[in-house]
Amino acid sequence: MKEWFRYEYGFVNIDAENLYFTNTGNWSEVKGLKEKGIQQQNSFRQFRMKIIPFIIIVLIVFLIIFPIDSGKVKFSLIAGLVLLAISARNYLKREIGAKFKLPISKIEHITLIGEVATIVFQDGEEKSTEQILESLDRKGIQLLETLQKSTME
Repeated sequence: MKEWFRYEYGFVNIDAENLYFTNTGNWSEVKGLKEKGIQQQNSFRQFRMKIIPFIIIVLIVFLIIFPIDSGKVKFSLIAGLVLLAISARNYLKREIGAKFKLPISKIEHITLIGEVATIVFQDGEEKSTEQILESLDRKGIQLLETLQKSTME
């Protein structure tokens, strides 16, 4: 069994043993994933996701602090940078999502309320952790309901 579904920050791939949280939903991406709680290497992609908003915020602060002769120009630049920040967040939203694998055997319980699921599980360090999945598609809700029933048995 190999299935996948979409949620707000990426995709969840499911096979007989694990849930894989990825950004793309591509099965080749799941090979190097480790359990949540086990240290993973930082990638340039993660660095980029942190530096882009920082640069935009610095530019906004720079425009607020340093004088520009025309108030309309200053307002336009600040409004443009705020819109750029919002657009960048929406464009890069899938890159923000967590990337890890979750053994099905470590799931304690799944709670589904509408399009939101909360999965409580033991992470790689044997700590109880929860992962909230929002904006689930219909397929994801059905797959999690099936998984919920199988973990309750």
